[in-house]
Amino acid sequence: MPEIFTDHGPRVFLVAASTTGLTPGNAEIHLSEGDVLGLVDTPDPREATTRVKVLSASGPGSPWGSVLLVNTEDLVESLNHMQATVDQGLEKLQADRAKSGKGPAAFPLPPADAGKDAAFLKDAKADPRAVADFTSAAKEADRDEKAALALGEQVEAPKTMMQMAGFDDQDRWAAAAARVKVHMDVEEVDRLLGRPDRLASGLDKKTYIYINGHMKINFFEDKVTEIVRW
Repeated sequence: MPEIFTDHGPRVFLVAASTTGLTPGNAEIHLSEGDVLGLVDTPDPREATTRVKVLSASGPGSPWGSVLLVNTEDLVESLNHMQATVDQGLEKLQADRAKSGKGPAAFPLPPADAGKDAAFLKDAKADPRAVADFTSAAKEADRDEKAALALGEQVEAPKTMMQMAGFDDQDRWAAAAARVKVHMDVEEVDRLLGRPDRLASGLDKKTYIYINGHMKINFFEDKVTEIVRW
């Protein structure tokens, strides 16, 4: 069975000569030499036509993305024409190299493990400067995180905003908390929710914890970066 009729066959075709295709509404569409078609379905050798999608077209009658029915024979002819063009190009390359005295061009077959990790990657060495920069950046980020959370000073707030503003109704406080968004300034959060029950701060990072509100807010450079509810 020709490869075109298998799932492993070619999926894209270059129209070899002017032809036509039919839309789902049976409208006839002109296709020009050089238009590019992609298979929608694997061709059925029992059927005379195949569904394709227009990937590129020179004429206005076959816009990009159109799905058409074309003669399978036209696809086979396009495939044969493309193969003949490639063969002619290789023959010309061989002839040109022979004329120049360089000898025939060698085109090695792909290795048996093609598609797997290339063997040369096993011997590839990382740029030591890039490794050092990445390691330094990772250590700095880890140090900042620990300073903000593990080493950050935790202090008791005298009163939560829920108490100070008379938020005896949990639903009212939850409605205010729902207005807190990422990228909001710390001052805006303070105005909405007031002082937290717990505060962890260090370097450019800060964490608010509202125990009764079951909410944690992380800041970086006084901007909300994360909101956690439990």
